[in-house]
Amino acid sequence: MAKGPGLNKGIRNVETRLEKNGAGRIAVTFGPHYTVEIESDGKHTSFVLVATHHGVKVDASDVGIGLDELIDHLRQSYPDLTVD
Repeated sequence: MAKGPGLNKGIRNVETRLEKNGAGRIAVTFGPHYTVEIESDGKHTSFVLVATHHGVKVDASDVGIGLDELIDHLRQSYPDLTVD
């Protein structure tokens, strides 16, 4: 991967796989080494945020668990970065 000013900025790749039962995967690779993924088996959905080879995966299947908890934690920890 090339490094330096102006290289590897913006959205670099978008992958989608969608199935009729609601299963699938969406992945967006951006910046120098970040990826956001949304994965579903049709019943459960997860949100994945990765920097190169490490990151977090949380349940995004329902309100009040997993992803909601992570967002609440981040909003409380970094109030200057919140959006509504």
